[in-house]
Amino acid sequence: MRGRFGMVVAGFLMSLAACSGGSSDESSTASDAPAATPTTLEPAPTVSLTLPPPPTNSLPPETTAPPTTEAVVEPLNILVTNDDGVSSPGIDALVEGLRTLEFLELTVVAPLDNQSGKGDQFTDPATGPLVVSTTTTASGFPATAVAGTPADSIIWAIEQNGLAQRPDFVVSGINNGQNMSTSVIPVSGTIGAARRSAVNGIPSVAVSFSTGDNSDYAPAVQALLAWFTENAPLRIAAAVEAGLTGFTNMNVANCPSIGKNNLGPVAVPPGELGNRDYGAFTCDGAPDPADDVAAYQAGYIAISELPLPA
Repeated sequence: MRGRFGMVVAGFLMSLAACSGGSSDESSTASDAPAATPTTLEPAPTVSLTLPPPPTNSLPPETTAPPTTEAVVEPLNILVTNDDGVSSPGIDALVEGLRTLEFLELTVVAPLDNQSGKGDQFTDPATGPLVVSTTTTASGFPATAVAGTPADSIIWAIEQNGLAQRPDFVVSGINNGQNMSTSVIPVSGTIGAARRSAVNGIPSVAVSFSTGDNSDYAPAVQALLAWFTENAPLRIAAAVEAGLTGFTNMNVANCPSIGKNNLGPVAVPPGELGNRDYGAFTCDGAPDPADDVAAYQAGYIAISELPLPA
């Protein structure tokens, strides 16, 4: 199994053998015949023997414990991308949050500038190779900027082998603004990057957050880390064993900006927007939301499973 939260255990056990010796008793019987006349015997000559030294035992004593089996933990390789651009605050908050988790290796490949609304559009290969440059996130984490769309970032990193090692999982975001409903999902670049990753057989999640006037992405970071820790290993194992049929879309309302707390995650399908206000959220915790729009507006962390294109 390729899942890298697993343990690769290797070790050698050493066994010892001991040898034991024994002794035997001898007995003699006396003859009932009359004693013969004593005969004087000459003393037997003395024989001098030189014995070789006993062999040296090179094995450790039996009390020596065998060496312990050591466990080697292989890190999970995570590719982080987005559609707001490599220097945006959302991807910076996401990277810094993921860095708090153990056993991860992070790589950032994202568009050079804002590519919102591009869906999974990509650059025509006939125009030439994708142009990439070395840069950093806002907090200084090393990154690769791709002069193209979010899907181009995935194409360069995975399909064109821009990365030395294939990622185990892709996280796209954190987007500035929600990406929900059947009318918005197809055009979201954040979702487009996650979709392109899943098409390549790599499990992925798109994360969006309604920042509004509050640039603190902490609620979305906390929601993503909780979901990721619980679900990423399972998604990776499932992808290896049975392949992928879709990917995950997460929307987090900025409830703290109106003095409320976000509620827990709920699994909901994407819904029709209809006449509902796309930007409204009350965080009132209305029970049993029917779709991603209702869950988001009520303050839940709306999690939808989206299918791969037919």
